[in-house]
Amino acid sequence: MSLSENDLGITSIDELVSWTSSYVHFKQALEVVTWTPDQAVCYLNAFPEFRERFSKELTKQGHLEARLPKAMRDKIAANKPNLEFIKTVLLGSKENTDH
Repeated sequence: MSLSENDLGITSIDELVSWTSSYVHFKQALEVVTWTPDQAVCYLNAFPEFRERFSKELTKQGHLEARLPKAMRDKIAANKPNLEFIKTVLLGSKENTDH
């Protein structure tokens, strides 16, 4: 679902940031919205504490999934394609802040 195709009537990143009142909202938005790179970076940067927590959760999840057979890992990734993109964005933003 793109940002403009949601049931909440949210049409912009600013509205989404205003709607996000908890970590659950933050995580849900990351999982269901199909992001452009600029949108994802803007949203992640609006919530640095949530971003850090989510990044840690993804790392833990990655360690657990690494023990699974490849077919299961592929199925998990296919069920949440937006998260694969967010992982890439998080890695890129982390590399940019480490310098």
